[in-house]
Amino acid sequence: IARELGVNHVLEGSVRKAGNQVRVTAQLIEAGNDFHLWSETYDRELDDIFAIQDEIAQSIAEALKVRLLPAADQPNLTGTTNLEAYELYLQGVNLWHLRTGESLEQALTLFQKAIQLDPAFVRAHAYLGLTWAVIADYTDRPLAQTRVESRRVAEAALALDPDSVEAATVLINSTLVDSPAVLEEVIERGRALIARNPGFATSHQWHATNLLYAGRLEEAIIAYRAALELDPRSRISLQNLAEVYIALRRFDDAEQLLLEIDAFAPDYFDGAQTQFELYLLSGRADAARRGGKRMARLMRRNRDATGLYLDLFFEPERKPAALAEILSFPRDKWWDPDNPALIDEFGLPQLLVAVGAYGEALQLLRRSTADGDFYALSLLRVSPNAEEFSCLPEVQDFYAGLGLPTLPNPEDC
Repeated sequence: IARELGVNHVLEGSVRKAGNQVRVTAQLIEAGNDFHLWSETYDRELDDIFAIQDEIAQSIAEALKVRLLPAADQPNLTGTTNLEAYELYLQGVNLWHLRTGESLEQALTLFQKAIQLDPAFVRAHAYLGLTWAVIADYTDRPLAQTRVESRRVAEAALALDPDSVEAATVLINSTLVDSPAVLEEVIERGRALIARNPGFATSHQWHATNLLYAGRLEEAIIAYRAALELDPRSRISLQNLAEVYIALRRFDDAEQLLLEIDAFAPDYFDGAQTQFELYLLSGRADAARRGGKRMARLMRRNRDATGLYLDLFFEPERKPAALAEILSFPRDKWWDPDNPALIDEFGLPQLLVAVGAYGEALQLLRRSTADGDFYALSLLRVSPNAEEFSCLPEVQDFYAGLGLPTLPNPEDC
């Protein structure tokens, strides 16, 4: 465990309950030599569970001879005194990390229940805002609605606690949808937030994506890596970094990250989709065939359209018909099993550019940026595959009209 997570110490233990009694055992282990630095057993009434948590935190700090962060000096590290609300919150956080439509819908319900039980529970408010911020990417909920909700909830959390790093992360990034012209401001606010609160992995991940929007690739890769240092099993951070590597044609690096996801989350369909894209763009027809069929299975598609994508990339005489059919797939019902599409609108523009369908790619980019989504565009702006596309006069005019920062190393057209 320590080797996988890149840590020196591991805390393990158990919780057993009988009626209103609880017994918590905990031990702190130095992973390099399996030495037990500290162990303890706590027998308490269930009402004292938060006091046990604080005692354990203090004991670990003493065993490691480190000083706890200022937050640990507060009487309750959890942010609530309601045990049921805290359990609902923990379940919701786990579901939020799974990044599926079903898990995020469940997380919304759990966080809302936690807030009903404890309206002053800041973390529940903040994670409700985080859930609203990403749920449109995994469901067919309207983006306009989810953005309004994420901002509203984040503002409510910050009203309760102006120092909530989770809520501040939501609010900073929701500003970007107002206008891409504020991107540099958003980047600086994100940098300042991380400087004050460096321990929240999602702040680093979203900051990395904003740096990607600005074309600051090396900084973006460093920020994604910082997110993974804090959360090595973040499937979304691993996938985001893999997508950057694919855009840069660093296919081996991308595949390594995607195989890491497969090792602990083989059913993560966004990772499977990115693998499918990787195999298509790197010219690996057999691997792409397997990847497409896997994607169709994970998405529970009623029709397997893998052959169309293979035709698009590997069968020149069938390419026009494949392109026309792929573009006819519904664009607003990605999660409908009757929709045969295997690549969503985040990945499709890059595929279209790779096969020379420039006009169709530009049309998709106009649509996505009109909705305030710049992810597909950001990958294309930095991709060596897209140099010819980016130099088209109509594309340059489109880029200029968005108000995004000029690339650090613009292409010489």
